[in-house]
Amino acid sequence: MKAPALAVLEDFFFAPDVASKAKFVRDGVRVLPMMRDYYETREHPFPTIGKISDGKEADFGGMPMVLFEVGSFSASRYPVAVVWDGSRFVVDWESLTAYGTIDWSAFILEKPTAPQEMRVFLLEARGIPTVPGTPEGSAVFRIEHRDHPQPLIATASPELAETLTPMVLGRSVPVTLKLSWQPIGPGGTPVPVILSLVAPMWSP
Repeated sequence: MKAPALAVLEDFFFAPDVASKAKFVRDGVRVLPMMRDYYETREHPFPTIGKISDGKEADFGGMPMVLFEVGSFSASRYPVAVVWDGSRFVVDWESLTAYGTIDWSAFILEKPTAPQEMRVFLLEARGIPTVPGTPEGSAVFRIEHRDHPQPLIATASPELAETLTPMVLGRSVPVTLKLSWQPIGPGGTPVPVILSLVAPMWSP
């Protein structure tokens, strides 16, 4: 299983452009617009490949995969999942990039009110009080991004908190969330708000 997964991973890295790379990713037709946004509109560089680990076979929710650790030419290291989609191995691009509809640094600085879909880690926010002005039963959560050191404390509605709280008890969970900044409480200070849970993982 490792050899064909490795071959696909190398094909992805050495493909010369976005359209070519999309041929080797999971759900390529659906993901291609995200890739164009990420690489062409926001001008993120293509990942480079210097050294690849031997790979570790795994199974996630019944989906076979091989987990690699890739060392780039800049000496950074990052994980890559190559998954079996039922007919072939493909790169899980969404988890590779932790793709969001806006960069995490821009989300923090610009405080967009429009909903943004983000792939983040969700954790308990122990010892932090709820945001003044939110409905009774609301809860706060700690949100971290893989590629940025600054976390956020975000509020969730009572209904959404009932879903999220059991998920994060004692652990950090990779999730896809809809987030925005909304004026809440005295003075209408913008605060991060969890609007919905898109998926309890980084890929659907």
